[in-house]
Amino acid sequence: MSLYGEVQREVLAAILQREYRVDARFGEVRTARTERLVGTGHAVEIKKQDGNEFHATIGLRVGPGTPGSGVTFELECERGSMPPAFFDATEDTVRRELARGPLRFPVPDACVVMTHSGYSPRQSHMHQKFNKAMSSTGADFRGLAPRVLAAAVRRAGTVVCEPVHRFVIELPEDTVGPVASLVGRLGGVPFESRVGAWGIVVMRGEIPAAGVAGLQRELPGLTHGEGMCRTEHDRFEPVRVRA
Repeated sequence: MSLYGEVQREVLAAILQREYRVDARFGEVRTARTERLVGTGHAVEIKKQDGNEFHATIGLRVGPGTPGSGVTFELECERGSMPPAFFDATEDTVRRELARGPLRFPVPDACVVMTHSGYSPRQSHMHQKFNKAMSSTGADFRGLAPRVLAAAVRRAGTVVCEPVHRFVIELPEDTVGPVASLVGRLGGVPFESRVGAWGIVVMRGEIPAAGVAGLQRELPGLTHGEGMCRTEHDRFEPVRVRA
């Protein structure tokens, strides 16, 4: 399941206990990551050629989408070149397959263009009924689309991204150094530190989501129990190399 922070886990556990009398235990938390396309890739397979066993021709070009834009699917080939159901089968399959990229993380933002299309019209042997072995069906496009998409994505390349949070920490002035060092060890960057009333410093910056739990866990000890931290999700960025 996908949750945001420790508080949501506590609330969910309380609901399960109160409404369903279920004692919930949560295992190790893993940071939700995504994959981002880094370039443009194109792949085409022609029906019944070069190892393509499907009665379908599909060409796909993929490229990175604007963060937060989702997956867009457009046609560069004529919409009337084949029945609408085959275009729909291709688009539905593309959207489903992008839920897991080459590195097994979702690809949430991508521009996909169908560049080639082709099908085999309904056919049969003389005086016989419709023969699926000679004619295209939606299954042909659902079967071929993952293969063409995978080749296009592989040529475009992807990078694994992690969520980055912005943080605001209030802490005593004499603890700024140790806390800034902690933020750095956790992969974060403090942007600014301003002294406010009563010698309290307000530190702002950003930190990978994977480091938030460590920051909240160690902050009280470094600030004599006086430190307070607020974080919120800001964006996804390529995974940073930790020292």
